[in-house]
Parts: sequence; C-alpha cells; structure tokens
Amino acid sequence: MPRGAYCLCHLVSRFGMAHKLADETLRDIFADHLSVPDADFISTDARSPFSRVESSSSNLLAVCKRWMRICTPLLYHCVILRSTPQAVALADALKKNKHFGPYIHKLRVEGAFGAAVGKLMLAAPNITDFAFTMKLFSEDRPKPMCDAMPGLDPRRVVAIAFAYGTKTNKATRLIVDTFSSCLNSWNNIVS
Repeated sequence: MPRGAYCLCHLVSRFGMAHKLADETLRDIFADHLSVPDADFISTDARSPFSRVESSSSNLLAVCKRWMRICTPLLYHCVILRSTPQAVALADALKKNKHFGPYIHKLRVEGAFGAAVGKLMLAAPNITDFAFTMKLFSEDRPKPMCDAMPGLDPRRVVAIAFAYGTKTNKATRLIVDTFSSCLNSWNNIVS
C-alpha cells in the first residue's frame, strides 16, 4: 500500500476521521498515490519501469465502499498492461462494468495480448495517451489490437521501438504498418 494511503488508513483506524473528509479531499489525497508518473508511462527504456513488483494500489478500493467509489476512476485513469492475464482480467471487468471504460485516458500495452486488448480498447473511448511496444515475438497476436487502433484518436503516442539490427517478424511488421497508417487518420495527435 502506498505510504500516504497507509498514513490515511492509520488516521481512519486510530481516530475515525475519514468520514469527516469531503469526497473531493479524499480524491485529491488518493490521486497522488494512484497516479502513474508520466516519465514512467512514456519510458522507452529496454527494461520497463513497471517490471518491478510492488504492492497493488487497488488495495485502497478494498477499504470501504466509499473509498471504492472515489478511487475507481483514479485507478482506471492510467492502465498498464504487461501480460495476457492482465488484459483478459481488464477486458472482463470492462464488459461487466461498462461505465469503467470511459475512465481510461492513458493506455500502455507492453506486448500483444490477443483479443482482450482489442476488446478493452473498443470499450475505452477516451484514450488520449497511447503507448505500445513494436518489438513483438513471432508468437504474439497483435491483430486484435491492430484492428482497434484506427478507432483511437490519441493526442500523444509513444511507440516503443525495437533495437537497431533486431530482426522483424510478421507480428512486428503488422503493428508497424498499422501504426503508420493510423498516423495519417488520427486527427488529435500532437506528439
């Protein structure tokens, strides 16, 4: 649990003060602890800043229904996908809770995770920042993501490129070609 959230939880349990705080105040407190630093979101380093195992920020949602209501939009604001099980779980959550999709504004996909990524991209109409890797393995399945990419209209795109001299494969060529064609159709792109 993030340090500030621990401090707030301590206040709640020790002094019973959280019920006296306005939702807006709690949201501002939680926003600091649920936000993803932009430098991490746009990182193109060979090792992802999200590869480190840390405690789940979603623990805040388990405290009580009020915290869940306040924290859910903050938690979904920036989504980082690093595995197929994550993508499937998120796609399932968005299917069951259709109102969660519009909360997603920043999406980073570190691989190609099949149909789940395409489904969740279609369920998230407000994506303004989109980061994805173009270095894929031949067994990766980028087609669903590539099919959904033209439906986006992001302001900012981060294409995490492959190292010079890396051999390309069919999956890599598909995502590069799709990205190239999307650059011509995306109207809101600034960077």
